[in-house]
Amino acid sequence: QALPSADAAVALSDRIMQRVVAGKTLEGFDLARPHALVTDAQMDGFIQQVNTHRATWDARFGKSTGYELLRNDTVGESLIRTIFLHRFDEHAIVWYFIWYRGTKGWVLNRFVFLEDSTSLFQ
Repeated sequence: QALPSADAAVALSDRIMQRVVAGKTLEGFDLARPHALVTDAQMDGFIQQVNTHRATWDARFGKSTGYELLRNDTVGESLIRTIFLHRFDEHAIVWYFIWYRGTKGWVLNRFVFLEDSTSLFQ
């Protein structure tokens, strides 16, 4: 199901991040599920991957302290990349959400997290 506007896509990305930061990964990505171009099995695998990493993040990086929207990048009129920083006591995780505007509206094409924040400086 496509979203009607870029603003709605960015707002949904933000709602997903609110839940991920609160430790509610399943709840967050269940919000994305109807708008994402992945199968349920792929989404379930991604959620499991996040939860596995989350256990190590807490031990390695300390407590989750919040998140911030770093920027929204656009390419033409059909792509948006929303970039968030998930902050911990001693490190940060970068989250990317890529939205594509197709003929029916905005769909979530890709979402990924990276422990390496060096890509933000390119």
